Amino acid sequence: MEKMNSNKENIYVKFLTGRISYNEFLEMRNRINSRPDTLDNEMQQAWEEYTPATNMPPVAKKRIEKNLHVHLKKDRKTEFRFRNIASVAILLLVVGSALFYFLNDRTDQSKEFIVKVERGEKASILLPDGTHIRLNAESFLSYDLADKKVRNVSVSGEAFFNVAKDESRPFIVDMDDFKVRVTGTSFNIRKYENEDIIETSLLEEKVLLEIPGHENTYPLDPEQKFIFSKADNSFRIEQFDKEYELSWLTGKLIFRSETLESVLEKIERWYGVTIDPQCRDYKDDLITGSFLNEDLHHVLDIITLQYGMKYIINSNYIIITQITN
Repeated sequence: MEKMNSNKENIYVKFLTGRISYNEFLEMRNRINSRPDTLDNEMQQAWEEYTPATNMPPVAKKRIEKNLHVHLKKDRKTEFRFRNIASVAILLLVVGSALFYFLNDRTDQSKEFIVKVERGEKASILLPDGTHIRLNAESFLSYDLADKKVRNVSVSGEAFFNVAKDESRPFIVDMDDFKVRVTGTSFNIRKYENEDIIETSLLEEKVLLEIPGHENTYPLDPEQKFIFSKADNSFRIEQFDKEYELSWLTGKLIFRSETLESVLEKIERWYGVTIDPQCRDYKDDLITGSFLNEDLHHVLDIITLQYGMKYIINSNYIIITQITN
């Protein structure tokens, strides 16, 4: 196996210990992109030399081994930040196609892990217990590593959880307005600050919803969705369409009888752009449609053609106007 030079080795040490800067990561990524055939060997070598793999949960180890083969491609810059990260945990974060490992120092007693995903990006996180979390665009997650009895997570935006089973350590997602308590299951959560509705959709097993001021907890069964209104603290439980609810996980952008205004907001979040619709007459029109891994131009072409509109793109800023005769 080829030996890494000392400069590259120092960057890998920072990479593995969570101390790498964004510019240093770009340098490391560019080197790997220029020689993609060496990725597996170099990442494997760094892992073996600096990571105590014997302390890793088997599920985490298998996923990291699989992701060693993911190339670090040139993506848009995604903001991520870490606040006093510590403990014995190994955290795996995939943002777009960029792969990060974070091995924390045992001496620091503050143990909070934070991920922020911007518009137009997605992230995949593997927690130390083997729980896999996928974050949609414009989402935020914090994970408390200090509590050894309970696994605490706070989320805003949208996230899909595949929680590793551990009967002795419940997994709790704090949504501010209510909490989701599980021991091991798969579910989706949607809570954007500019939206009144918060949703929890269950795929497998069971979850319990705990609402402040309520004596009872509210269980969900598979394919049930808990819908909570922040405006009046009301809620209901109903069945949901799995294809529509989880479409973001498969790269499918779906609209079902949604206003044009809502559709444009979704496009902004999905593609990381700002849209200025200068034709307000249609903002309440309802649109139904779907796009699978389509580029932004194709989506805008379809929508503007339907309404006799045109658009101009200036970097990440888009102006939509009515076509005049």
